[in-house]
Amino acid sequence: YCDVPVNVAQAALGDEIEVPTLEGGEKVKIRPGMQSGSRLRLRGKGVPFVNSGRRGDLIVQVVVTTPTKLNQEQRRLFEKLRDILPIDNQPSEKGIFDKVKDYLTQ
Repeated sequence: YCDVPVNVAQAALGDEIEVPTLEGGEKVKIRPGMQSGSRLRLRGKGVPFVNSGRRGDLIVQVVVTTPTKLNQEQRRLFEKLRDILPIDNQPSEKGIFDKVKDYLTQ
């Protein structure tokens, strides 16, 4: 299991990143619009099974990072983006049982 940070632009536009594995780096594609918490499976790149030559899968969890310090140009671009993106601040309509079900089926 491995958390991999990506920035807001990479998550929105998509990108190819390198993920550390036991055998070195592995290139992984981040799909456009990928959300924080999304998981990717790298088959055969995880920990080896005991008494076997086989390896398990490596689960990669995408963590979208938000910048904490912005220079003037970055701030201007984020403000422009804020002004043109639709705002969806509606709370989720899922009930507690739907949330528990989603959690248990991850």
